Amino acid sequence: MKEEKAQEIMSKVLSYWDDQLGIQNCDARIIQGTYKSLLLSPHEDGFMRITGFSSSKAIHLVPFEDIILFGLSGSDIESYEQES
Repeated sequence: MKEEKAQEIMSKVLSYWDDQLGIQNCDARIIQGTYKSLLLSPHEDGFMRITGFSSSKAIHLVPFEDIILFGLSGSDIESYEQES
């Protein structure tokens, strides 16, 4: 992923973590590791492509920040937009 997109996602993540925990309570290693993993992603648009469990096997676009902040349950996949 391009650095600009990774920074955009990290900005959203850090804002949420700051609101929930206070940024001073966040482990710097977790923050750095999260950023590095975003940079290694081949998905340039900020979405992870996830195949649903339905019979259609549709591919859903799940924002990285949702995965980082809330995780992803199989039952949640269908609520995300399908890739066209």
